[in-house]
Parts: sequence; C-alpha cells; structure tokens
Amino acid sequence: MTGYQKFFAKLSDGSHKPYSYQERVAEALWGRRNLVVRAPTGCGKTKAVLGPFLFGRERIGAARLIYALPLRTLAQGIHEEARKLAALCNGGTLTVTIQTGEQPNDPFFTRGDIIVTTYDQVLSGMLCGPYGLSARLNNINAAAVAGNVVVFDEFHLMEPALAFLTGIACVSLFAGVTRSVWMTATATSPLVEQLEDALEAVEVSVTDEEMATIPAVAQVERTLVKEAGPLAAEAVLRYPEGRSLVVLNQVGRAQAIYREVRAMLESKELDIPVELLHSRFFAPDRQKKQESILERFGEKGKGPGILIATQVIEAGLNLTCDHLHTEICPMNALVQRAGRCARFSGEKGTVHVHETDGSALPYGEQELTEAWSRLPEQGTELSPQKVLEWVESCHAGADRRKAGQGWRDRRKECEELIRKRVQKAAFGGVSHLIRRGGDEVRVIVHDHPNGRMPNGFEGVSMYRDRIKNLLSKHGEIGWAFSPEGVWEEIGNRSQIDQVYAVCLKRAVACYTDTVGLELGVAGEQTSPGRDPPPRPGYAPLKPLQMESWSAHTKNVMVEIQKRVEQEAFRDGLLERGLGEGQLRELVRLTGFLHDVGKLQERWQKWAESAQRSVDAGYRHVALLAHTDFDAGSGEDREKARLIRPCRPAHAMASAFYGSLLLGLLTPSLAPLRRAACLAAVLAHHGGWAQSEIFGLDARSVEAMRELEPAIPEVCGEAPRKSAQERFAMQELDYPMSRFQEWWPLASYLIRTLRLSDQRATEEANTNA
Repeated sequence: MTGYQKFFAKLSDGSHKPYSYQERVAEALWGRRNLVVRAPTGCGKTKAVLGPFLFGRERIGAARLIYALPLRTLAQGIHEEARKLAALCNGGTLTVTIQTGEQPNDPFFTRGDIIVTTYDQVLSGMLCGPYGLSARLNNINAAAVAGNVVVFDEFHLMEPALAFLTGIACVSLFAGVTRSVWMTATATSPLVEQLEDALEAVEVSVTDEEMATIPAVAQVERTLVKEAGPLAAEAVLRYPEGRSLVVLNQVGRAQAIYREVRAMLESKELDIPVELLHSRFFAPDRQKKQESILERFGEKGKGPGILIATQVIEAGLNLTCDHLHTEICPMNALVQRAGRCARFSGEKGTVHVHETDGSALPYGEQELTEAWSRLPEQGTELSPQKVLEWVESCHAGADRRKAGQGWRDRRKECEELIRKRVQKAAFGGVSHLIRRGGDEVRVIVHDHPNGRMPNGFEGVSMYRDRIKNLLSKHGEIGWAFSPEGVWEEIGNRSQIDQVYAVCLKRAVACYTDTVGLELGVAGEQTSPGRDPPPRPGYAPLKPLQMESWSAHTKNVMVEIQKRVEQEAFRDGLLERGLGEGQLRELVRLTGFLHDVGKLQERWQKWAESAQRSVDAGYRHVALLAHTDFDAGSGEDREKARLIRPCRPAHAMASAFYGSLLLGLLTPSLAPLRRAACLAAVLAHHGGWAQSEIFGLDARSVEAMRELEPAIPEVCGEAPRKSAQERFAMQELDYPMSRFQEWWPLASYLIRTLRLSDQRATEEANTNA
C-alpha cells in the first residue's frame, strides 16, 4: 500500500483502498490540474476530492479547500462528513467551517481549512457583491479562491446560462492561482466541453470495469417501472413492509399526498411512520426532520417507513429506500431521485415513475414529455451507462443552447461588472449572473410585525406569484417590507415585486411543524423569533481606541506578513502565480502605504479635534490613525457630527502619496504590480471614489521613517489638480484596460490588506 492508500483506508475505517478513479483524482490534483469528476451516485466523490487535500495539500499548493454546493440544505451533511474525515488526519488539527445564509460562520472564507458553502456565496463574492455582507465590504471576498482549491459539487444543478457560465468565467480569471474540481453524476457533454475549453480541465470518469468493483454500483439492483396515472396514496401503500420514498414536483402536491397517506393508514389501522420534507419548513423544524429521516432512511436504517418529499432530497442527503415513487420530472432530476433508491451495497429497489396530475410546474411541459417518452414501457434495470445515455439524449441539446453564449462572453460580462463595482459605478446586485432568484420572496407569518425586522423571524422562501395569487383571492393578506425599512400593507400585486420580504396574517397562512406552510388556510402558529445571523460590516461596530499612525501601520504590516506566510507558502499556487519573488514585498509595501493619507495635515487636525472632544486634556504629540469613538453611542455620533474641520477622505490621498513613495522606494517595480499595490490602498475601505487631496503634516516623514528608515523627503504640499488628474489617468485607469492580467494580484492584495487591517484594529482595541 502507498501512503495515500493507507491514508484512504483510514478515511474509510479500513474497509477498502481508494478506487482507481479516486487515485486518478488524487494524482491529477497533486499535478495541479483542474478536474471534471464524473461518477455515479454512491461512488465516493466527496472522499475522492477531500482525501488528496487532507493528505497532501502542500502538493496541490493550496492553503484551503472551498466546497461549494447548489443548495444550502445540502451543506450540513457535507460539513459533517468533512469534519469526520478531517479529524482523522494531521492530528485532527485541520478545521472545517460552514458558510451559508443560515449559518454564516466563515463570512470571509478565512477560518476553515475546509469551508463548506454554496456557489451563491462563492460567486457573489468574486463578483464584488458578497451576499450577507455590507456594501463597504464589496471587494473583500473577490479573491477568496486565490491560492485555494474550489469544488463545485453537483454542478449539473447550476443553471447553464447563469451560475455555470459565471462560475467558469470567474474561476478562469484566477486560473494561475486557483484549482477547481467540478463533480457530477449527470452532466452533459456540452457542459464538460466548456470546462475543458476554459480551464483545460481533465476529465476523470469511472470506467465500466471500475464500476464492477464498486459495491454501491455493482452490488445493488435497481429497477425502473413506468406507472400509469398520477401518483396517489394507494400506490404508496402497495408496499407497506419496507421503506418508501415519495417525491413530488410541488410542495402543495406533497402536502396533499401526505394527508392522503396518513388518512389511509388510519383507516387501515396500520402503524407506519410517515414524514414530510420540503422547503416550506422553518429551519429548526427542517433540521429536526432531517435528523429523524436519516435514522430511518440512512444506510443502517430499517423499515417500515414512508417519506414524502420534494426536490430537496435530490442531492446531498444520504438516503436510501426499497421503493421510490416519483412524478415524472426532467431526466437529470429523475436520475438524481433514482439515486436515493437501493443506494448502498447489497440493496434491491424499484423506482416507480408516475405521470403528473396535469401540471408541469415548476418544469416545462416539453422537458417532462421528452423524459416520459424516453422511458421504456416495460420495466428495465437501471445501470449507470443507461441513465447517462438518457440524460445526454434529453439534455445535451438544451444545455448547448443555454450555454451557447459561451464562457468567454460571460467573462467579459463579469469583468465589466467587477470593474464597475470596484470603481463604485454599479450599485445593483449580482444575482442576475448567478440564479433566477428574483422571483422568490421571504415569507413570515405574524399578525403584528411592526417594529421588527424580517430577519428577526423564522421564514421560508416562496415564488412571488404564489403571494400574488393569494392577494387576488383573499384581498387583505398582510404587509410588505418596503425599501424604506417599514412594513406597509399589501395593496396591489406590483408591490410584491419590489420587496424581499412579506408578512402574512394568520387568517391566510397556516403553519405546523408536520405539514409546513400552507397558503389560503387560517392557522394559529406565527413565525418564531430568532437571533438574526451577524452581517459583517453592519452596525453595531466595536468601539475604536486611540492609536498612533506608526503603531497601527506597524501592526498591519505584522498581520499582513503573517497572512501571506500562511497562504502563500513556498512553491504554492499563490507564490507561483503571483509571486515572481515579489509577493511578500508587495504585501509589506501595501500595509505600509495603506493609511499614508491619514498623515495629511487636515486629517490630523480633525483627529486632534476629535480626540479632544472626548478627552479635554489630550495633547496631539503623535500622529494618529484612530481616535476614541463608539459608533454605537448616540453621544459619540453627535460629537463627531459637530467636529471641525470635517474629516477628509484618506484612501485617495494614500494612493496618491503611495505612488510617489513607490517611485522612490521601488523604481523598478513593474507597472501592473505597482498598479495592483495602489489599487489595494485605494480600495481598502471598499471605495474607489476620487477625493480632494491635502498636503502632508510636517511630522509625516519622521513618522514614516520609524517603519521605513529609507524614506526620503516627500513633497508635503497639496498636489495641483492637474497632478491629481494625471495620477488618476496613469495609475487608476491604466490597469482597467488590462484587467485579466491585473485583477488576480490586485484583488488578492485588496483582500489581504483589508483582512489584516481588520485584525490589527481588533487586536489593538482588545489590548487597549
């Protein structure tokens, strides 16, 4: 056994060596290749990609692995599996974190060695519109993938024309410093071709010979039967002795079948546990349900039992059953559902495919017709080869059309959007390039929401049309949370299009922990309160303590060097892709220059007045970087409003004086590397706006020489307007024309500086 084989046996509780395809995944990752991994359900794709990282991330050259999933409901299961695997290696020192809208435990992608998240979180950050963070933190996650491996699991669930193309485009921008793995059981050839073209991705698939050695494929029997007529309770109860999984296309249908099955069981006096799972349960109830379901429908569970669900079980949940009943759905979704039947070695199962009740929603009529016509009339054994042929024949043409724009055109779109957001020229969202989510709204149930924020309640997401239809039928249904931040009574359908949250009255919305949320039915339960997850960048901010410019800058330089040493280890992806022997020097210079604008005479006069407003005996001896200030204090805010002179902006001045200092300290620095350094200085508070620049304080050179003894005299007079315009044109506009070359380094320096600035300030305030 090789070392990796022994390690993999440890990951697998000694049960087996890695499969051949898993070894090929490891070798390709250690060879620093981008990968497409195609393997049937149950073949261990998660271990295939986590194993090489846990065993030899230095060989990949990556500091972290970011594991992105299409749905946040899938993240918890992968997070738990990753934690168990990480505990088995490196003395259990590696950390695994989770970052989703419901569990924002790693908002800057810095705390975990393995970070389990959603592709929405990854892509919104790369597009400078990170979900859940304030606008002033727009650029902090732009380079979160730099120096790391990013895994897009179940990427066939990414919409080809949106998240899929955007994902390829964004990753291709960081091709020199990031490695990506795209994992699937059912992706079509047009999607794989895009990945091969954009990223030179190597495909690793399970061969027919290998499938014969994998128990989850070779030692299961799974048969598909095409049933006549819509799915009904009678069909479900035909097999009462085993475990039955029932999958409906719509929540309403799932709720109706659940009631029918319960009623029929009661009439027959059968004691069979029945559970319902869909997207309209509050998070705590859904979590309890998933834990209970895994006990009965997991690998070691036993029947009898019935689980009625929707598409939420198509990926991520490690479930199995003896009989799977499903409404006809698109072929790729049908294959995912079928993978929840006879999932584990030695199991036998039957997949029963039924017609719909007449409605194709949420799918298209053509998709369902094509899938239904492709299924044989007689029962057939399901094999991986057969289902791949079905998926290719049903979806390849549509995927080619949807991805027809191609990744190159999408990258141009992404570049333009990033440029505008970096320069504060675009203020809209980025979701239009990720997911069709604009047609959904967060729904809570309460009779008196006034004075409370929507995120202070548990809620569910629903299509806006559902709420519009409810309004048409019932009239007075509740309130919409207006852009102005107040609850307004819903009076018309168009009002629902303008908001992200609505509150429904109990008279038209019924919630129970067994059935979930139902519309048009009176209920008793309201949305329980919750502690909203923290949103970095929003108040309340921690109070600032007075700190000298020299002390703060020194602390930032220390933190920035620590961070680059942790992430850009020798011969790693960052060192190879960005370094050229200069990366550590560039981050050091960025840390030194980031607050030079605070050495302006006018900024120091403001700082003196600000500190004296809270300490009448203060004497302004040392130049300051921070004054005592508590943003959460109304008294402090009122004092700050009255201080004169007003505090001038400092980021633009830092970049301007930084350009002079770079010319004196490192005259041979390549233009694009110089521009990246100045971009980090200019954008380290999220802005890019040009502002007036004032002359330097007479003591500024002395302060700078405490940290950089070689600093020469710098002209302290305020620059002429022509000099500022020339600086903006040469230093700020120039790199935008060579975006692909400039952005990877610039965004990494921006991110590293911002994180180090945060850390240094927190440390100073803690120790004050």
